[in-house]
Parts: sequence; structure tokens; C-alpha cells
Amino acid sequence: MDIFALLGMLLTVAAILALAYYCTKYLSRMKFGTFGSMQRNRHMQTLDQLPVGADLRLMLVQVGTRYLLLGVAPGGITTLAELTPEEATLWELDNSTNLSTQADHPSFRESFLEALKQKRK
Repeated sequence: MDIFALLGMLLTVAAILALAYYCTKYLSRMKFGTFGSMQRNRHMQTLDQLPVGADLRLMLVQVGTRYLLLGVAPGGITTLAELTPEEATLWELDNSTNLSTQADHPSFRESFLEALKQKRK
């Protein structure tokens, strides 16, 4: 009887793991949680982030027509500054310029793969 009890326990554990896997798969498709709800919001979005420490980062957030620079720490979130409309326009122009210049340069991965190809020849 002991072998049947062990086999029953193993099947139970396998069934629980399979059920947990399929539940998380289903929930990820439903976009539950913070990331799914953030992606659907059109009035508030994170524009940029800069890690400044192990648990510290600066975030630039657009809320409607306002641009806020936030300090995020384990103890809370602090508004550090609000950009004026002129500063926001300059930041958007600078950001679009950086994106277009980044498109002209290959990424590290692309450069590395190209170097490997040349070395193999």
C-alpha cells in the first residue's frame, strides 16, 4: 500500500503544478495585474526611467498634459519637479532626436553578431 500512497501523492503534486501553470497562462492573457492595467491607460504613461541606486530611480511621467519628475524609493514616491510646457516640448524633441540617432547605429547585439561572423570567416 505504501507505493500506491506515494504514487498518489506524486500525481497530486503533478496535477497541482499543471493547474498552477495553466491558471497563470490564462491570467497573463487576461492582462491582470499592474502591467496590464498600465498599458491600457491612455491618460497616464511613464516616459522615461533612470535607476540611481539599488532601490531608487527617477521617473518622468506624463499625466494628461502635465509632466512630472518623480523620485521612487521603497519608502514611497516623491514629486521632485513639474516640467513647464516649454521644458516638456524640449524633452520630447530631444527624445525623438535620440531615437532617430539610435536607429542609425546598430545595437550591441547586432555589432557583436557581426564581429562573430567576421571572425569565423
